[in-house]
Amino acid sequence: DLLYTTEIGSTVRMRIPFAELLKLGFLAAVTSLAGQAAGQVEFVDPTIGNVGILLEPTRPAVFLPNSMVRMYPIRADALDDRIASFPLTISSHRQEELFSIMPGSAGSSAYDQEKTTPYYFSTRFDESLIQTEFTATERCGYFRFIFPDGKAAVVIANRMPGELETQGGTVVSGEERFKNMKAFVYGEFSAPVVVKIENLGERVRVNVSRQSERTLEFRYGISFISVEQAKRNLRHEIPAWGFDKVKEEGKARWNQVLGRISVEGGT
Repeated sequence: DLLYTTEIGSTVRMRIPFAELLKLGFLAAVTSLAGQAAGQVEFVDPTIGNVGILLEPTRPAVFLPNSMVRMYPIRADALDDRIASFPLTISSHRQEELFSIMPGSAGSSAYDQEKTTPYYFSTRFDESLIQTEFTATERCGYFRFIFPDGKAAVVIANRMPGELETQGGTVVSGEERFKNMKAFVYGEFSAPVVVKIENLGERVRVNVSRQSERTLEFRYGISFISVEQAKRNLRHEIPAWGFDKVKEEGKARWNQVLGRISVEGGT
């Protein structure tokens, strides 16, 4: 006998032969595997709804399913031909962007060759030809910048009132305050950089540079508890350098989640 409880709470007793029960279990397993195989994150278009005419546009972020760190380029909408900067994360859906990072000098720049997926973002800036890439884990983010002229330069700044500081030529950490809350960041560059700190009143801007460096990476952890917790998040989720590895793990995670859905029919 098999007991089945319906959605309205009533219980139905069904008598199913054992052979039929095995058959049902086998079909369920096959259906599950087929659904997993069909889950392809490449078919997801995050740009749908990313242009606002009368209403605020959606801003699909790069992130893992149900994760904390989310990133999208800061601009008016997807038709805006200039990107102002990239947040290290957002406080919540359609809420404040926290911290910012931008290759080159501070200021918005025209861009092209944009690629947006749930797990990976890339674009190239027109004038400098700097390639910018991003991928994420649950509580951490990972940027990779490619400088064709070999002169690496990146600006990290507070978007909200807060502080930033540097350590050892590779570490940037700090906090931001928003809506009676605090966000904390701990990040590392892949190579020692020259640092110039600018105090902008309630905010701080960190200008970093490195000569004869074509590729510069920045990995970081976010926390709403402390800088030390942000550091622990980074050590736990991105313990070693390797942008492509983190990217592929994010892709696999999305395919696993999307693989729970099986769609049939159509052309």
